Amino acid sequence: MSEATYPVTPQVAVDKIFPLTQPGPAPHTFELALVLGGTVSAGCYTAGVLDFLIEALDAWAAAIAQDDKDNPGAPTVPRHKVLIRVVTGTSGGGVNAVLLSRALSYVYPPASVQTAPELRAKNPFYQIWVNAIDIDGLLATDDLDGATTITSLLSGKPLAAAAASGISFDSGEAAARQYVANPLPVILTYTNVAGIPYKQMFSGQTGRAEYFVNHADFVRFAIDIQGALPTPQYALAPDSFEVGNQTQDMLAWSGMSSYALGTAAFPVGLPAVQIARPAGHYAYRYILPNSGQGVYSPQWLVPEWSLFVQPDSDAGSKYAFVSLDGGCTDNAPIGLAHDVLAGIAPTRETSGSMVNRAIVLIDPFTDVPNFAALPKADLVSILFPTINCLIQNNRFNSADLAAFTDGSDFSRFLITPSRKNAKGDALTGGDAIASSGLAAFLGFFSRQYREHDYMLGRRNCQAFLKSWFTLEPDNAVFNVLKPPEVETPPNSGKFEVPIIPLYGSALVEQPSPEIPGKFDPDSLEDQIEARADKLLRVAAHVDSAGWLARQAYKVVIGIASSKAADKVVKVVQAATRDSKLLNPK
Repeated sequence: MSEATYPVTPQVAVDKIFPLTQPGPAPHTFELALVLGGTVSAGCYTAGVLDFLIEALDAWAAAIAQDDKDNPGAPTVPRHKVLIRVVTGTSGGGVNAVLLSRALSYVYPPASVQTAPELRAKNPFYQIWVNAIDIDGLLATDDLDGATTITSLLSGKPLAAAAASGISFDSGEAAARQYVANPLPVILTYTNVAGIPYKQMFSGQTGRAEYFVNHADFVRFAIDIQGALPTPQYALAPDSFEVGNQTQDMLAWSGMSSYALGTAAFPVGLPAVQIARPAGHYAYRYILPNSGQGVYSPQWLVPEWSLFVQPDSDAGSKYAFVSLDGGCTDNAPIGLAHDVLAGIAPTRETSGSMVNRAIVLIDPFTDVPNFAALPKADLVSILFPTINCLIQNNRFNSADLAAFTDGSDFSRFLITPSRKNAKGDALTGGDAIASSGLAAFLGFFSRQYREHDYMLGRRNCQAFLKSWFTLEPDNAVFNVLKPPEVETPPNSGKFEVPIIPLYGSALVEQPSPEIPGKFDPDSLEDQIEARADKLLRVAAHVDSAGWLARQAYKVVIGIASSKAADKVVKVVQAATRDSKLLNPK
């Protein structure tokens, strides 16, 4: 009997496929990695940021085209280039990454406060995040019709419909965006419930091994951006799905829905999602030991194949796993972005006069952890803090976080919510948005909340590009014609040059959105009770019970669902009361 076969470890060195350092960008080009952190309903904020970013880049490109006509041979608009090199995302940030990669091939109107409502609906970011996903759909019960098991507390059907709409977006007018790598690497993170096993042998009497299981998973995609110039100088990772409709070998856009939903499958609240991929993708995982003095010797990390794939599997054999929200294990995939942008060695240029590529993290939640009170030690009180500490420890990566603490580091930038409340208090992070309560589910309860956060994202992005996304004036990225210098930080006496100059519609001030009024949670009590009633009926298998049992269940479940609805309403009311934006003390 022949020995079982499994995917083969690559026969070349790791750095032949994943370089320790990437070659520098072309002259007068600034390369950009977008990292879209976890969001849940606060994805509307990230969507607003992305909407304005693309508007600004489009307006700059249009200004250059007009300048070529008006001033041939004597340009007045800066001609250095910006290239979006890679996008990584998790949870709602992962959904936005997929949405961005689809929208980049098409022309669509920006969704600003000045845009007519009927035009805003034609903007894919606004339509998905502000209009499409709402508590009414999440509390619907049609997903439970005929069900024998419960997959989540809320209905997953609105998200599935939104994902299908996003990946099929087509405005009918093709774009030609030359500021995007093509194909565009997009990397989404997942929490692999089963995990990928690895074995470490130890010497000893039993000859047994120690097993380690990695649940922090990711999937790479190489997105065909129609209308963008090819960038063949950037090799594709061999564990990538090529996405597009150009050849039969590509993953069609219609197949992207599960990948978008899987990264955002918030545990318990939303349904888990099955993710399928070739088993051979896991042959391209590696570790990066430091041999000392900054010398790195990457090695292939070989899984224990026999524990999770069938014998006689090859690189193309299918493997499937159940995914929960990628933010449970990696809520800001900075390292994955760095590896594509600069190389797998943890080195980077940080000088404002030398740097020519950077990571921009868009994260609605950059809040200081609350250590004000120790949790009680009883079983009920310690349960959720225990879950939280496991999740937070999974997310912790000191190498990635350290760079963001260095105020002189020009290789990493952060966009996070910022505004003042009605009392004039400066708010940042989750405090500055309306959707942050209820573990970031509060935005789903009110369209006004989502509208506010979307428009705040646009405003914050404009301020970021205008005053914070800057380099020192002598940086070689800029050619002879530079954007005007700006004082940054304001009143500091220090002047730098914006990397993305604002032109056209991007110059129009994005106003601070009106603080939304608090919605009435009592208005949802009947819907919450109806969903709770249906959930309890499915859990108790009422429909398959006898007549007498069904009558008894009806009474008990009616009481339980009513109490559950009352409790949920009180929790939502507390979330709005606790909001520093909606209810300043």
